[in-house]
Amino acid sequence: MLSTGATAENKVRPHKTLPAPLESRLSRLEAGLFTLLFAGLLALRVYYTSRYRIDSDEPQHLHVVWGWVHGLLPYRDIFDNHTPLFQFLSAPLLWLSGDRADGIIWMRWAMVAWQVVTLMAVFKIGAALFSRRTGLWAAVMTGYYPRFFLISMEFRPDDLWVALWVVSLWLMLAGKLTLRRAFWCGVVIGATFTVSLKTTLLLLSVIVGAMLCVVVMLVAREPVPWSGILRKAGAALGGMLIFPAIVCLAFFTAGIWREFFYGTVTHNVMPGMGRWGKVPLLLRWSFPLFIVMALPAGLWLVRTASSKGMGLRRSMFLFVTGSVVTLLYGYWPLIERETLLAFIPIVLLLTAAVIVWPVERVVISRWKIGLPLTSVMPFGLVAWSLMQIIEQNPPGKDRTAAFVQHVDTVLRLTDPNDYVMDAKGESIYRRRPFFYALEPITEARIRAGLLADDMPEQMVSTRTCVATLNRLQGKDRSFVTNNYIHVTGSVLVVGRWIKRGLDATDFDNEIATRYTLMAKQGPVSGTVDGQVFNGSFYLTRGPHQIKINKAKGKVALIWAQAVERGGSPFGDFDADVHCGLNVDDT
Repeated sequence: MLSTGATAENKVRPHKTLPAPLESRLSRLEAGLFTLLFAGLLALRVYYTSRYRIDSDEPQHLHVVWGWVHGLLPYRDIFDNHTPLFQFLSAPLLWLSGDRADGIIWMRWAMVAWQVVTLMAVFKIGAALFSRRTGLWAAVMTGYYPRFFLISMEFRPDDLWVALWVVSLWLMLAGKLTLRRAFWCGVVIGATFTVSLKTTLLLLSVIVGAMLCVVVMLVAREPVPWSGILRKAGAALGGMLIFPAIVCLAFFTAGIWREFFYGTVTHNVMPGMGRWGKVPLLLRWSFPLFIVMALPAGLWLVRTASSKGMGLRRSMFLFVTGSVVTLLYGYWPLIERETLLAFIPIVLLLTAAVIVWPVERVVISRWKIGLPLTSVMPFGLVAWSLMQIIEQNPPGKDRTAAFVQHVDTVLRLTDPNDYVMDAKGESIYRRRPFFYALEPITEARIRAGLLADDMPEQMVSTRTCVATLNRLQGKDRSFVTNNYIHVTGSVLVVGRWIKRGLDATDFDNEIATRYTLMAKQGPVSGTVDGQVFNGSFYLTRGPHQIKINKAKGKVALIWAQAVERGGSPFGDFDADVHCGLNVDDT
């Protein structure tokens, strides 16, 4: 976070500008094009929000939000391994919409606001550092870029995370860095930490960028305002501590500091996870190689800019962008698809600067040749992005229906106090008997023996009558398949198939609850532990005996509440253990 002082900032070199009539025509022509592109982006977002497949992270986050709404504290009552600001801010929206099967779709609409903030900040940075046209194309290219468009549509903390990150860069780079700007930049970065601790990578890139700017000033034999740098660094640090201090104090006061620290820090630090110690040598060297190549570029930017302050801000942007990318791929142990949101906007802003800003400088003297390129090249990238989105997600197919149906089934069969054993909270509005979400880090900790795998025991103690097979493995999967039966492709309820014949069926019941007998066709007659079957009955945990005297077709012992609410193991369905979710964690 640097300032070259008022003298350097005001030392502007003479430069040419576009002829006023030409600039006017450009504004009129391109205003219509940009209006059309942004309107198209909004229409595309509206269309795909209710059709794009649901990622397994989305209900996990909404499950935590549901906990906030119902007075359950994260880290103590509901597992979460993210810092809490996003979920806390989302709670009022869920309170307004209520527990509804399509709640994920409704919560996705709120993500539009964060996308607007991100694109607006990208435009502001581009306009301040290069030109208004560069900023507009950067925002358009970012909005249409397939990975950004699709991931930012999902309900996840990363939408707020990237918005705050780009806003912090705007505060840092869009004008002379005063003490006030430095303070507010620190405040926003601090807020970014309370959304995700992956902000550590972003802050490190800012520190690297600031250090490289100092090196550039020294090489260029420019005076380094050390006292100003220290004051602004102190203001930024003071601002950065505000939000994290509030969050830490809140959980300390609530008496769950240890749980909070484990969920946000300890749980996520898992040596050997992902790319830990496995990064290729070339990628490990990418960061130092970037520094070697970026320093001459930064020096050139300072020497050719209209002012030293502008040159340093452009250099800072280059250094931060390159540092984020090379540090991520060179050293970060776990690169998830949503982590890429942090650098997509700034990389595309740098791309727009490379393909638009130099052409604008050519337009000044040879506008008849250069003018078409200011739109043709970036428009080609936008067209390619649009084709990729449509190719990967053909219009007309609703990829959310299976998941919405899953949640609807769970809501219909269960009461608010019932437990549901799912992988990461994909049933959203019900508590889970096993505390930890079965995401990659949890699974790695279980394999390493750092977490106890007591899922069956927890299901028994909480009398969990509904389960899914998502991510269940080994003894946990066997427990569910032996004690539960499907009533839809993704939902299983406690029960088992009963053999018909002269002999009685002896079995050990694991879940103590109310059961009934159900045949594919017509009534069932028989005995349960020697008593004539007549409607529903309660089975304790332990050995029992059932004898079927008369029934048509297969017979199921099944949770009575599920049958009373329309559930049946005889439906026409195919098992889909993912509930229609995307489960790719990378």
